[in-house]
Amino acid sequence: DTLEKLDAPAFNDAMPSLLDHEEDAVKKFALKKARDNQLRSVIPKVEAMLNDTIADDLRIDCLLTLTALQKDRTEVLLTYLEHSNRHMQQQAMVALFTSGDINAIIIAGKKLIDWMNSSSEELRVFAAETIGKVADKNFYTSLAQLVNDPSSRVQKRALEAAGQIKSSRLIPLIIEKLNQPSTAIAAIHALVGYGAEVINYFPPITDLLREDRKIIQRYIKIAERVSGEKAQAYLAEILLTDAKLKTIAISALREMSYAAPENIKENIQQLIFSEIEIGEGIINYLDILNQEKKSEMLCRALRTELDTCETNIFYLLSFTYQRQKFLQAFESLRSVRKENIANAIEIIDLGVAKKISARLIPFIEFLHLDHQVKLSGHPITSDVLTPIKKIIANAPILLSSWTTAAAIYTMNQINPAESISYLSTFETRGDYLVEETRNFVLAKQL
Repeated sequence: DTLEKLDAPAFNDAMPSLLDHEEDAVKKFALKKARDNQLRSVIPKVEAMLNDTIADDLRIDCLLTLTALQKDRTEVLLTYLEHSNRHMQQQAMVALFTSGDINAIIIAGKKLIDWMNSSSEELRVFAAETIGKVADKNFYTSLAQLVNDPSSRVQKRALEAAGQIKSSRLIPLIIEKLNQPSTAIAAIHALVGYGAEVINYFPPITDLLREDRKIIQRYIKIAERVSGEKAQAYLAEILLTDAKLKTIAISALREMSYAAPENIKENIQQLIFSEIEIGEGIINYLDILNQEKKSEMLCRALRTELDTCETNIFYLLSFTYQRQKFLQAFESLRSVRKENIANAIEIIDLGVAKKISARLIPFIEFLHLDHQVKLSGHPITSDVLTPIKKIIANAPILLSSWTTAAAIYTMNQINPAESISYLSTFETRGDYLVEETRNFVLAKQL
């Protein structure tokens, strides 16, 4: 491959020697290159190979190569459609579809249709795989049939093939399969195979946000993997529209080395302030909750939330300021060494607007210099339930489902009667974990 790019004549001269290699994989590589580059100089060697004892799959490659180099061997290839090994039949079929001979294509097409309409799941899987190997966009109608096959196994193979043939007509059908748990992963891989084009088929953000959270996460994953300006703009719109998805969207944009355009930098700064405010609120909760031993689990969850806030803040800073500098500062904080922490604080002090640094630096100092706060064992005070109720009330927008569930459980541990009164009217907003925890607590008191 390297020689082909650097010195085409030397590549052409070296190619025939690869057909003498002891490994069949190398020979197949050479045969493909010969077909792609129309290297008729290999014809004598390929004909000689056919006279030797070689594996059937290599023989098919030789026949296909000769056909591609104007030495028609389609009649011999056709005999392989009745080979005892199904994989050999498939390989011959792929070769015939790419041979250019109309009669051979018609015969191979009939065989493929038989497989597609077979009652055998195995044959329908072979049909889907074959279409993927041919990688011809004109097969989209046949593939659409297999994408909607009753068998999820056939559907998965058809989706894989759809990502290989890349017919844009199939994209809406593949997107429908994102809603099916059994085919969602295959659909994601297929859509990623299309590249940035798929973003044009994504629903408007307002429609997307009405979907189940798992469905939304699948769209975010696809956008992250295909990357590009359209994908980044789509994720940025999610980030600025729905607070519940902020952490997922921020993480995806970070993976894409996102740099915010001027017109939304102010919005990003507002998100930074919002994260700082959430962090400050959590610190206040911890100051109170550390009085109560029964809140230990909730305190651990809140400290995890603080870590998430910090991560979000630094990623957001990297979107609007010097990306590498702030990501390095973030890594410095993770090192635990005081000099590294001091360097990170200095970068923030010098590198961001004062209105941000004035609030962010105390937050960082609490996390990395003053964070060794232990449960005091002080007797419970009337204030302890107040932050717990606030945590529960904010679910699931500001804090994670796990933290909310921990708050519900902790409230019941501290004051069962108060928890029953409060939770009996609490709306879980469809969050499964929160709902299950609330129901568990309520059931315990019956």
